[in-house]
Amino acid sequence: MNARRQHGFTLIELMVVVSIIAVIAAMAIPNLLSARRSANEGSAIAALRTLSSTQVQCVDRTFIDADLDGRGEHGFFGELSGAVPARNNPGAPMVPPLLAGSFKTVNNPGVITRSGYYFMIYLPDVNGQGLGETPANYGQVDADEAEDTWCAYAWPAEANGVGSVYFINQAGEIFRSDNTTQGYGGAALIPAPDAAFAVAGSITGRVIPGQAAVDGGIWTVLN
Repeated sequence: MNARRQHGFTLIELMVVVSIIAVIAAMAIPNLLSARRSANEGSAIAALRTLSSTQVQCVDRTFIDADLDGRGEHGFFGELSGAVPARNNPGAPMVPPLLAGSFKTVNNPGVITRSGYYFMIYLPDVNGQGLGETPANYGQVDADEAEDTWCAYAWPAEANGVGSVYFINQAGEIFRSDNTTQGYGGAALIPAPDAAFAVAGSITGRVIPGQAAVDGGIWTVLN
């Protein structure tokens, strides 16, 4: 009785299979990356909206009042999340905190990381220039200016700067730039305090939709 022949894949068959897998991967991977990027951008927008409503609460309920004039001031992530004491109360963090614990970890030079994005709050000094969240800058925030002014940016955590960048301030509108001009990405290239503004230097000015800003990007209001 003849032994049954054992058949395996030929080299050509293996090459065909590998080629098909490569084609499928080439089609699928960009779609997966795009989907992940879109999800991260949606999460960043939601975080900025949460931050905006939190800042409104902080001012309206006078959680921070460094000059004790009865008017509330905007805060940094550390203050709003209860990670550090508020500027007017060196001995005690905010209880209960206005932001969730995921906002507590603030890394040098004042950024937090969430869902593929970096976030940074700027508060004004006496000249209206933006200060990032560092221990030294807490004491440099001007109480009167901080009653009316704050801003924040969200940009991709990837170092290659692929993905949109977002901005919000006390007006409550979210602005978007496609980030092709600026290339913000990772901890190495971050937006300056006045990046989205029409005039350099101060964060008390205006962001003008559709016009080149200080950083050279075009910022538009997010619908």
